[in-house]
Amino acid sequence: MSRRHYVTTKRLESLRASLSQRDWAILNDIDRLGIMSGGQLRIIHYAPTGLSRRQARMDLSELVNLEVLQRLGRRIGGEHSGSDGYCYAIGLAGQRLIDPDRRRTWRIPTPGPALLSHATAVSQLYVELQAAASGPTHLAGFDAEPACWRRYFGPGGSPQWLKPDAYVAIESDDYEDRYFIEVDCATEFPARIVSKARAYISYWQSGREQSDDDIFPIIAFVVPTATRKAQLVDALSRLPAEHWRLFVVTTSDRASEALLDGSLLETAHEESVS
Repeated sequence: MSRRHYVTTKRLESLRASLSQRDWAILNDIDRLGIMSGGQLRIIHYAPTGLSRRQARMDLSELVNLEVLQRLGRRIGGEHSGSDGYCYAIGLAGQRLIDPDRRRTWRIPTPGPALLSHATAVSQLYVELQAAASGPTHLAGFDAEPACWRRYFGPGGSPQWLKPDAYVAIESDDYEDRYFIEVDCATEFPARIVSKARAYISYWQSGREQSDDDIFPIIAFVVPTATRKAQLVDALSRLPAEHWRLFVVTTSDRASEALLDGSLLETAHEESVS
């Protein structure tokens, strides 16, 4: 159950002064994504050593004790995942640190297994993009839900919401690539995927996204297996040709590389229908 909870100004200022630069980076990443696992936080913010693994475990435990973070009541990967399998959200004090003007704070309810798996899959893409970026090519933007949602007016002027899982911008010296991301966990029927695709088509037709610089992001479905990719490609290829060119399907094991090197854009048509 959620409840009202106040963090005193004095305690808030004490916390603000005591947090390290890494503590703030961890807090900001979880604020961006909503939920992250201990293993994901360790990959981004700690060196790949045994000593750093222990340090990450102690730091996260301390942030939970301070209520900067909240440890959720369910692990990913089961009991054998160890501390890496714990999942974290922003705690009561962390909510006020992120938004000092916020008057109400509440404990984040632990999602069910399917929702937790999906949330950490979105976070995993962010982690892999951060870890794989090199040279001038880097992750310029990553908005998860609800920051990536778009409000627009559909047919007849009715207000509509487009709700991607994430919005990604990849930048180098020469270009910026933009994507709407749909992380697929192979739990939905292809008909549901087509329904999602039609929502993107409606948004594209509204012209809302293109109004500033005439660019519409590619919609990338990230799927767990090649078999699932084939299912989605088959479903999306039934759309009219002028519509399926908006979509591309890639597997999770190569998604970060393909997003960073631009190959998803270069082969969007082929990957969407081949």
